[in-house]
Amino acid sequence: MRFLKRVGIFSFGQLMAAVLSFVYTLLAARMLGVEKYGLFQACLGLYGLTTVFSLPLNLAALHCVGQSHEAQRSRMLGEFVWIACAVSGIITLCLFLFAPWIRMKFDASSNATVISVASLVLPTAILTTYFGYLQARHKYWFFAWVRSLQFALGLGVGYLLMRESPSVFHAIMGYVAGMSAVTVYLLIKFPPDLRVKRFDHVRKELSAVAWILGVLGTTLMIENLPMVVGRVRLDSVESGHYGALFNLRNTFRPFAMAVIFPLYSHLLENKHDTKLMKKAMGLMALQGGAFVLAGILMPEFIFRTLYGEAFVRASDYMASYGGVMMLLMIAMTHMFYQIAMRTLNLIELAVPVVVLVAGIIFFGNTINGILWVQLCSSISYFVAAPMLQAAGYPAKS
Repeated sequence: MRFLKRVGIFSFGQLMAAVLSFVYTLLAARMLGVEKYGLFQACLGLYGLTTVFSLPLNLAALHCVGQSHEAQRSRMLGEFVWIACAVSGIITLCLFLFAPWIRMKFDASSNATVISVASLVLPTAILTTYFGYLQARHKYWFFAWVRSLQFALGLGVGYLLMRESPSVFHAIMGYVAGMSAVTVYLLIKFPPDLRVKRFDHVRKELSAVAWILGVLGTTLMIENLPMVVGRVRLDSVESGHYGALFNLRNTFRPFAMAVIFPLYSHLLENKHDTKLMKKAMGLMALQGGAFVLAGILMPEFIFRTLYGEAFVRASDYMASYGGVMMLLMIAMTHMFYQIAMRTLNLIELAVPVVVLVAGIIFFGNTINGILWVQLCSSISYFVAAPMLQAAGYPAKS
């Protein structure tokens, strides 16, 4: 019962954050309009690509702090905070340096838009580290509260800023305000011991989750890169329409994570339980199938209700996008299964990325082209995996 209670509280916090975030993006769509919304989602796609390294910080801090003695936790937290600051600082600096070039490619009005994205990287890295720390200490109610507070503050500040001036910069600054406020609060509430001389715990834990990082990085690449490239290759209106589709990925990933991580944990102890893996993949197919069916039966109603009349044309692609995301989530489920079985290798992760990049170069100038490239990228994983295993290629995971 205690375990179920913790799972319920954790899920509640994640659900509240997901709902508030989704509501904010819908609010931004109505206040920014189609063309600016395409730029807004392209910036979020760029942000998603730059925060891949934050994911293992959460898992590593969760595992390392959870198994340590109370007296050591502050020092361990300090190690992870140092790494979070160092890596996010490098990424932030790169975004600052390349801001003029990104602004030109994104057709943004000023460098401030790109700089606002750069401002998200550091608080994200520290927050994901602290969220792992809170979970390790079983502070689930506190986690749910601060997670919800982060997006509630972001929604409130962002709305006020966009009401004053409906710009992409102000929309992103809503996120910056919410994240920064919660980050400062956590640093004060649970001060880390920053007197770190060695990073033994970080090295050990990050090496342990390297394959999880590889899988999440691959799937995030398939999700986010097309939105970034779409802003460059599509016209501003099509970019806005694809941005509305891209936003709907948020209805897939939280559910996928809620299924995949418990599945992975179970498979580590019961490696031959392939039936559970098939059930998990079936759940992904069921969710995706419902999305595709909704995209066939009432797509215009959904887009008109969520985004407004200006985005109705994007409904033409809803069923296709649902199929893309369904196959991607099924592929991610199978990748985690392979990690647990120690049968995954780097080539299987590289093939979908190569197909994605090559496909976008040649076919990424229309929404249909981008969707087909994403679909083929996921399919290529299912083709490559059995071929490599049949050829006896050694697994590395």
